[in-house]
Amino acid sequence: MEQPQVSDHQPKAASSGAAYEDTHVHAVYEAIAPHFSATRHKPWPRVASFLNAQPPGSVGLDVGCGNGKYLPVNPRLHLLGSDRSAALQDTLVPWVMKGPKGDPNEKGTTYQRYYHLYREGELEEDVLAAGGAVLEAGYERDNWWVVCSKQQQQPGDP
Repeated sequence: MEQPQVSDHQPKAASSGAAYEDTHVHAVYEAIAPHFSATRHKPWPRVASFLNAQPPGSVGLDVGCGNGKYLPVNPRLHLLGSDRSAALQDTLVPWVMKGPKGDPNEKGTTYQRYYHLYREGELEEDVLAAGGAVLEAGYERDNWWVVCSKQQQQPGDP
């Protein structure tokens, strides 16, 4: 795997962070994409329930959508998906790529996959910092989730 080229005008910390991200996030997801996608096909019940409860024509954004498994859940919605983080430094989780079924000699390859582990309340803080409003929040299947909207402007606000 070829290391990404980093321009000379970037500070050393920024360039090493970008190289780390390219190596442990983007390159790994490129390598494991078919296998990863094959394991991400069934929507979580809470998310599917939320999407099916939205009025027709609603617009939504799935940030970190992976293979987009939630995009077709409710065809009456206009959902946009995005899956590329801009600023990381968190944890790496092993992803073992299995060999072909029935081949006892195939050991598989282990990749270190980037994963952001939110602490309780952090996702809500991110929504507020981005100018949004948290409508609901919770924890399901080892993941924090939020339902958010654009912050409503109050009378007298500029």
